[in-house]
Amino acid sequence: MLTTESLQKLWNNWEIRVLVLISLTLQLSLFHFGRQRRYNVKTWIHIFLWLCYLVADSVATVALGVISSKQGNSGNDSKVHNELMAFWAPFMLLHLGGQDTITAYAIQDNELWLRHLFGLIVQSSVAFYIFITSLKVSLKDHWLSLLTIPMLVAGFIKYAERIFAMRLANDTTEGTTFISTKKYANATFDGFDVYDNFVINFPKFRPLFQNQKMTHYTSEFKTIKTLDFRKVFKMIEIYLGLAYDDFYTKAPLFSKAWVCIFRGITFSSTVLVCVFFVINERHKHLQTDLIITYILLGGALVIEIYAVILLIASDMAHRWLYRNVKFLRSKMSSDQFFAQKWSNTMGQFNTLSFGSKNPGIVLQGTPKIFADLRVWFFIHILPKLKTELEMLFYKTNKQVSDELKRLVWDTILEKADLHGPGFSEDYNRYLTLDKSVNVDIDESIIIWHLATEICFYTDNDINVGLDHKRHVIKEISHYMMYLLCVLSCFQWEVQRSPFRNHVATFKLIS
Repeated sequence: MLTTESLQKLWNNWEIRVLVLISLTLQLSLFHFGRQRRYNVKTWIHIFLWLCYLVADSVATVALGVISSKQGNSGNDSKVHNELMAFWAPFMLLHLGGQDTITAYAIQDNELWLRHLFGLIVQSSVAFYIFITSLKVSLKDHWLSLLTIPMLVAGFIKYAERIFAMRLANDTTEGTTFISTKKYANATFDGFDVYDNFVINFPKFRPLFQNQKMTHYTSEFKTIKTLDFRKVFKMIEIYLGLAYDDFYTKAPLFSKAWVCIFRGITFSSTVLVCVFFVINERHKHLQTDLIITYILLGGALVIEIYAVILLIASDMAHRWLYRNVKFLRSKMSSDQFFAQKWSNTMGQFNTLSFGSKNPGIVLQGTPKIFADLRVWFFIHILPKLKTELEMLFYKTNKQVSDELKRLVWDTILEKADLHGPGFSEDYNRYLTLDKSVNVDIDESIIIWHLATEICFYTDNDINVGLDHKRHVIKEISHYMMYLLCVLSCFQWEVQRSPFRNHVATFKLIS
């Protein structure tokens, strides 16, 4: 029969083992789903990735603390066991260094780079303390302790890389280089030189993603106006891809020579430690601990190999090779630069469905029991959740059609020609279509969303040829509400109070 004492003893024996395995699992999840995040818009993936991102650092930090507290404890299995636990400590530093595919979940996370710098100092000191302590209890045979040294170096480098990537992403300095869009106004978007211009120009567009105003864009817009809408949206797609890499991953580091050198150090250190551990240490420890160590080494090796592959296959690496290795130019393809870099979908949020607790359309072929369960979940469970969580379940996605892209681009050109308030430099009023509608941007979105819904469902006297535009405008309206209510893209300017005040109205209208 299990007692409190036996459970406590069981937990004491397995605490470190469980923590290091959970930490590795979280890192593998971040590595895999962090890459999928760019293309996959499924809600559960984003929620799972967010949870992993929140928990990963805490688990690795706790594991380091537990290892340090148990060093030199004679009550453990053996002194050799203490030495093996000390060997696990650098892996926690590796995990704190994060993955190449995700360094931040939101742009605001990059502002915490100083906190992570302090964490690097503290956690590296803890790992070094564990290493020194393990030496004291293993003076006769310290081969494993010697293997700990290169892993400590690799862990420190990985953690420092993450902090430097966050520091670069948090840089608000506007770029000074700007290549005229005339260089690619007539391009077919299939050459290295065209992509090179995009990369060089990107620093001028970074302020848009940091809630700052752009400068020197008026003359460039005159050239962009001559482009086909497909080229314009391909330009936007490429810039958004560069922005994603710049703010959320370690990709900006790949263009720096010293990073490639350090990558070589971390990769070679991991490989050498794996080889020497298998040769020298496989018969000296408990089988359970050996299995866990092999899992940690295997996980670190897989991540390092995949990271090297990503580095070699990255746009930055191809760009560098094309610019510096002339004999490879004729053998290289530029297709990857202009391949689809996003899901080509946009989020949708219908306030009327949310207000009426309408679960929406059930997919054809869904068994009745699951359809009824879905309706019950939306009516009885979701209303009890926090409003922000509840809204996630009403969010859907739509493919972005060429018709929508054409309509958006034509509208922008029309506003530019009119020089009206719709094309004003005053970002707070750029949605105001008439001076009589003197409201904030969030209220303006809500008002026009409701107007769009009412017109869509009540105006039946519509020309058949214009019916497709009605659906496109409705999709844009739902997308704006998605930005406002679900994604909170305007969070720095918009408080949620106007939306909350209108929820009761939505319910009455519904």
